[in-house]
Amino acid sequence: MDIEKFIRFRKELHKMPEEAFKEDKTRAFIKNDLKDVNGLELVEDKSYLLYRYFKGEDKKSIVLRCDMDSIVNSKKTRFHGCGHDGHMAIMLGTILSMDMAKLDKNVYFLFQAAEETGYGALDALEIFDKYKITEAYGLHNYAGIKTGTISTKKGLLFLSSFGLKLNILGRQSHASIPENSLNPIYACSEIIKDIEPFIKKDAYKDFNLQGEKFSDNIFITVVGVKLGGENFGVSPANLELDLTLRAYKDDDLSKLKNIFENKYKNTLEEMGFVVELNSTDEFLSVVNDEELYDSFTKAIDADGLPFEERKEIIRSSEDFGYYRRKARELFFLLGVGEDHKDIHDEAYEFNDEAIENGVKAFLSIAYRL
Repeated sequence: MDIEKFIRFRKELHKMPEEAFKEDKTRAFIKNDLKDVNGLELVEDKSYLLYRYFKGEDKKSIVLRCDMDSIVNSKKTRFHGCGHDGHMAIMLGTILSMDMAKLDKNVYFLFQAAEETGYGALDALEIFDKYKITEAYGLHNYAGIKTGTISTKKGLLFLSSFGLKLNILGRQSHASIPENSLNPIYACSEIIKDIEPFIKKDAYKDFNLQGEKFSDNIFITVVGVKLGGENFGVSPANLELDLTLRAYKDDDLSKLKNIFENKYKNTLEEMGFVVELNSTDEFLSVVNDEELYDSFTKAIDADGLPFEERKEIIRSSEDFGYYRRKARELFFLLGVGEDHKDIHDEAYEFNDEAIENGVKAFLSIAYRL
C-alpha cells in the first residue's frame, strides 16, 4: 500500500476544488490516474464516474462511494473544506490497493458529484438497477474522533433535511403612510416566534407547531430574511424567509413541510399576501442496515482497525441517504483528530494521517462482507 502516493493524490485534488456538477478537472484527474489499472473498468462517465472490478453476473454487487465537490469560504472562494479531496484519495487508494483475485463479489467504485447540494446521489441512483447493486458503503471524515478511528452506529446516523424559501408579496406604500401598505415583516415575525422553540433539542416534548405534535426531535433554523433595503421612504412589499428544516423521523419532516406549504401559506394568503414556496437541498436520512453494521464491525475488528460505537445521531445531512431507496446501506465516520478543525471551518484541511485506515476499512468491506 503506497500511502505516500495516496497523500500526493489528496494534495493534488486539494488544488482543484470545484462546484457541484462542474467537477471537470477532478474527473479528468481521476480518469488519468486510473486509466492503466489492470482489470478495472470505467462503466459510467456522466456527472459521476463509476468503475468496477467485475467477477461475474452470478456474483453479489456492492458499491463504495466517495464525493467530489467542494464548498466556498466567506470570501466566496472555493476550497475543499469538507474533506472530499481526502475521500477521493481514499477511494483511489482502495482501487490501487485491491487484489482482484481475493474478491468474491463485483465491487463498484462511485465518484459522486454534488454531495453538498443533495442532488448528486439522486443523479447516480440509476446505477443500482442497471448493475444490480444491492449494498452501498460510504464514509465521511469527522473531527472529534482519534485519527484513523472508525465510528458509526446502528440505525439512524444522519438526519433528513431540506431548505425552504418563502417568498411573501404584500403591498408597498410610502414610509410616511405605512397603514396603506401590507408589509410582510410583521406576519413573518409571527412565524419566527412560532418556530423559535424548535432551535432546541427535545422541544417537541413540550411544544406543538400549528396544532401538530411530533414523534421525535425536529429543528427549524432561520438562515436568511431579506426585506426591502436602504430606502427609508418605502414600506416594502417583498420578503424572503429562508429556513432549514431537520427531523429525526422522515414522517415528521413530511409533517413539517405540510405545515409550511398549507397552514402557514393559507394563513398568509387570508391576510392578503401572495405566497410562493420552494424547497431545495433535500436530503434523506442515513439509516445504517443493522445486519451490515454487524458484519462491518466484525470485519474491521478482524483486520485490527480501531473502532468506537457512536451514541449520538448527527444532526447534519448527507445525500448518501438516497441510496437506501435502492439498496441496503452502511455509512461510517473516519476520525481526523480529536482537536482537528470541524468541516466547513475556513481553516479546515483533511488530515492525511487518516487516509490509510480509510483505505483499510474499504478493503475490509470488499474482502469480508
